[in-house]
Amino acid sequence: MRIGVYEGLNGPITYERALAAAVEAEEAGFDSFWLTNIFALDALTAFAGIGPQTRRIELGTNVIPIQTRHPMVMAQQARSTTVFTGPRLTLGVGLSHKFLIEGVFGLSFEHRAKAMREYLEVLQPLLAGEAVRHRGALHKVTGQITIADGVAPPVLVAAMGPKMLAVAGALSDGTFLGWAGPTTIREHVRPVISEAAAAAGRPAPRIGTTLPVCVTDDPAGARALAGKLFKVYSDVPSYRTILDRDGKPPWPRPASSILARTAPRRPGRPGRRRRRLRRRRVRRQPGGPGSGPWPCSPRRGRSGASRPSAMAAPEGIQRACR
Repeated sequence: MRIGVYEGLNGPITYERALAAAVEAEEAGFDSFWLTNIFALDALTAFAGIGPQTRRIELGTNVIPIQTRHPMVMAQQARSTTVFTGPRLTLGVGLSHKFLIEGVFGLSFEHRAKAMREYLEVLQPLLAGEAVRHRGALHKVTGQITIADGVAPPVLVAAMGPKMLAVAGALSDGTFLGWAGPTTIREHVRPVISEAAAAAGRPAPRIGTTLPVCVTDDPAGARALAGKLFKVYSDVPSYRTILDRDGKPPWPRPASSILARTAPRRPGRPGRRRRRLRRRRVRRQPGGPGSGPWPCSPRRGRSGASRPSAMAAPEGIQRACR
């Protein structure tokens, strides 16, 4: 079981906050630390600074939209980042969403699986330091990345549909999901991506899922906060499909036990504990699977909760990912 922390989902964060969160996650015993990469802090640039300040924790991007970076530029930056992180970097890439790619960047969101397949066909050999001559429908690339002191990072692809899962299995090291529970992983994701990887002669793929976990003595408050923070996801078709498949109700109805857990009540000062709830997203990383809730009370460490690393994943998630 591997357990990681996902930071930056709730809005822009500073480099100082990202560094502090990564160091704290490592000291708490987490296996990995993941940064979002949308409009604010560039994750690869941040990891070039965070890498020398940490020792063992995996550092991963979750995720960089492929449409916004030419594969040669992506390979150059990722391999350059490994000069500072060593082999601890994991490059997470994805297609993002139509409302972002077309509405914000003004780029095409068509032929998604085809676009990812061709992108990986160019990216992977470039990361490995190989010379590339590619003439495809979307990319025409001739060149090589020559960074002698860097290493090729593993690549994970954000994939949820069967076509994208097949591409991820055939051309990457695995996938990570959003909001996926045991039913989706067991019945939908694992069979498709594993079959594609085996057909391509690749090792068993890594499968990860991100789920919000809150340790609190105020579950009603946590659910109310979750309803505000995460309602947008129920309106995104790909996430809606996963939520429906796993039987999670749409917001703002009560969340499942995965979204809010109850810590032992600490006597005294209940008002202070309920003034604010703090939420961190936690990454489950099958291969092995896992989860790690983070205290979300105003004063970390004073909520009466157990240390995050001591909390186990829901049994259904563990069974689905084995």
